[in-house]
Amino acid sequence: MKLPRRIVRDAARRDEISWVSLIRTARVPYGLLVLIGAGLVLPPQMRDMLAALAEGRNFWVIAAFPASIAVFGFLCWYWARAAISARFDLPDTRMAWDEAVRRGRMGVRPFLREGPLHIVPQAPIPLAGLIGLAMAVQSGAYGLGVATLGALLAVWFLVDRRRRIRARLRRVLFPGRAFPEPELPREDRRLRSTYSFGIWLRRAPFRMRKLLQRAPSGKGPALLLLGLSVLVFLVTALASLWPAQRLDDPRNLIWIVFRGPTPVLLGGALIVGPLSALAFVLDGWRVSLWLRGAPVGFSRPPVLSGLILFGLLTPSAIDLHAVRVAPGELAARPSLEAAWTRWRTQCGTRTRPIVVGISGGASRAALWGMAVLAAVDRAAAGTDAAVFAVSTVSGGSLGAAGYLAVRAAGPAGRSGDPVGCRMAAGEVARFGAFARRLGSADAIGALLAGFVLSDVPRSLVAWLPASFGADLRGGDRAAAIERAFEANARGAGREAGLAAVPLDRPYLRLARADLPIWIGNATDRDSGERALVSPVDGAGSAWPFQGAADVLAQLGRDMPISTAVNATARFPLLEPSGNVSRDGGIALSLIDGGYYDQSGLETALELAEWLRRQGANPVLVEATGAGFGNGLGPQAMRGAEDEVVRCGGPPFRPGQPHMTATIADVLAPIVGLYESRAGHVDALLRRAQYEYCDPHNVSFFHFYLGALGDEPVPLNWVLSQRMATHVWVSAGNEGGGAESGDIFVQGNLCEAARLHAVLARGENRSGVCDPHGR
Repeated sequence: MKLPRRIVRDAARRDEISWVSLIRTARVPYGLLVLIGAGLVLPPQMRDMLAALAEGRNFWVIAAFPASIAVFGFLCWYWARAAISARFDLPDTRMAWDEAVRRGRMGVRPFLREGPLHIVPQAPIPLAGLIGLAMAVQSGAYGLGVATLGALLAVWFLVDRRRRIRARLRRVLFPGRAFPEPELPREDRRLRSTYSFGIWLRRAPFRMRKLLQRAPSGKGPALLLLGLSVLVFLVTALASLWPAQRLDDPRNLIWIVFRGPTPVLLGGALIVGPLSALAFVLDGWRVSLWLRGAPVGFSRPPVLSGLILFGLLTPSAIDLHAVRVAPGELAARPSLEAAWTRWRTQCGTRTRPIVVGISGGASRAALWGMAVLAAVDRAAAGTDAAVFAVSTVSGGSLGAAGYLAVRAAGPAGRSGDPVGCRMAAGEVARFGAFARRLGSADAIGALLAGFVLSDVPRSLVAWLPASFGADLRGGDRAAAIERAFEANARGAGREAGLAAVPLDRPYLRLARADLPIWIGNATDRDSGERALVSPVDGAGSAWPFQGAADVLAQLGRDMPISTAVNATARFPLLEPSGNVSRDGGIALSLIDGGYYDQSGLETALELAEWLRRQGANPVLVEATGAGFGNGLGPQAMRGAEDEVVRCGGPPFRPGQPHMTATIADVLAPIVGLYESRAGHVDALLRRAQYEYCDPHNVSFFHFYLGALGDEPVPLNWVLSQRMATHVWVSAGNEGGGAESGDIFVQGNLCEAARLHAVLARGENRSGVCDPHGR
């Protein structure tokens, strides 16, 4: 069919050199720069990440970040240059490019001759440098920023001098041989785009050859880079379908070198070549629909967005994210009554039970949970009291797992002795070293590596094994971060000289009579209710958790401790929902427990109320990470300690106005839904204050983690040592005593003193401590 002259003229105009047309030709490198740059720079969680990596003593971990930035920027430049060179069939020589501009090749407009043709291919290198510098400045890791700048300058020098370097190498390797400058070839119409699918299909191999031929330094390096990327894709895709069963499998150790943001940068560097080649080949076909003789819709096939959409839709058809299970059958679990009877027998019938709730918040919540549990054990020393149960959410679950793993590695205490049901006083110092190491160690690198090296290729190739009924359990980014928890706990125990149960052991390994009951709070995506990972059987009449599902009962199997942690910590967007799959069906789909209750306090309250019905007098302790509830806003700052809900604190005043700001109407539903989580936590804290703050029987204690000065504690799976030390001492542990001027530390010291007084004397000791020194 002969196209109208107007359409041919319009198509030719689209081929004119302009900023937009050249960026569209190199849209894959630029698109990846924008996506990865926004993902690494904009989220506030990333601000402490490079500072944590820079503190490490491993040279390769420190050097990997500037190296990955340099590689990413170089390959973005390489394939942007290759695509533009191939589009205009330009040899990789300065003379050829200048001659193309001089001749007005392919419709070059005079006022654009010195602009986009030279700038657009070069821009990816400084843009990658800006990403690295922005991250370094945010984290205060100025040394890494300088190293990143040096690496990018070295890349820029090599790129700018590559022709001279190549000429010198030719003179050395091939003395006396002449290498004349290639002439500017005549325009080849096979590089022009077409509306005909058949014509495009015949031209596709030619376009691919031309891309390789016109890439910088020729076909050889281009084929090597492209082949390496495709090989890595195939290896990682196949490896993700056969998950590693051992922690020391090399696939589980990739993140040890490629920490923090490095896997994302290297993943972008690997994928930019194949996607650029695919985009350039597809650019030869105009996919526009026709409406009244004019093209409408996309002028080129959407490559990057199409693959992203395909990857997002695949999990809706295939179960790619089933939670991992432990070997063997599910062991019989006691009812709550039986667990309570067993604990009283082991810890003493007169021992007062303590129920601890630990809020979520990734690494900061993990370390905060361990710090508060250590402070509670210290306050209970010399008294007839011990922790009976711990209710956790998200990162707080890692804290409970670390605490119980250390406790479970030691021998059980004598029956009827409450001392054996607490951490020994002599172990607290070593446990502090273990906790700071586990709570600050990098796990975000493993998560990002799992996303880039497992989930992305897996979503594209899993259709075939899934059609044959293959079990794809594990092997995703959720399993990657679980393996990181396991490795971090092993390293923390080795560094602290402290024995701990490995986190790859079954969850019920921690269900011992002298250990607290650990209940992990997840949220069922479809019902919106709690889904509890619990060591007690929910089939009995003593299941006090109204509306909550029993995960192990519905799974029919036990799970590794690390999986139990992650079942409650599947953070929005970073992790997928975890499918509780059994007998070919999905019983539950687990998401972060913070969707329902960020504090873990509702389960703790229900358990404390059940203990009251059994005739016990429980003590309720809440460990709240920075910035949840209490009217403190998204992050706790100075001067807000009086707002923390505690016994003896200011009562709730419903007539007091809550000052707010005016926002756009379209944002009101989103802001309201998000802030309702903090409102739910505040209501639970007020309920605890109302029910457990009787002046004659004070039973509620609230430990609150505040910011470091005006700097909030980052919400991320890695912490710098400066932040880790702040979190640990904020509970009143060593190094954070009465000499500290931090108002939140003083408040927590007061709570610890009140808790000890109540446990020791069985009565309220008002005025034991005043955080303001009054």
